[in-house]
Amino acid sequence: MSGRVIFEAPGVEVGIWRCTPGGWPIVDRPDTESVLILEGRARITDAGGGAVELSAGSALVLPVGWSGRWDILETLVKHYVIVAG
Repeated sequence: MSGRVIFEAPGVEVGIWRCTPGGWPIVDRPDTESVLILEGRARITDAGGGAVELSAGSALVLPVGWSGRWDILETLVKHYVIVAG
């Protein structure tokens, strides 16, 4: 896993993030993350079991309080914007 922060301001972070296959849970997300997938594939599963597969060109927003799971299926590169909750 690696990343590069492109821009920072109080309460905001913008960057590029890269991760090899694997997975992890997220419980009660403390901030809002907007994502644009640049390369690779991932599956996002919410706490209710609803899943969506993401690939290059996919975008999503994970709001404050979101719980679920990221599973990286192929090495993933994403552009992200995180805004403090």
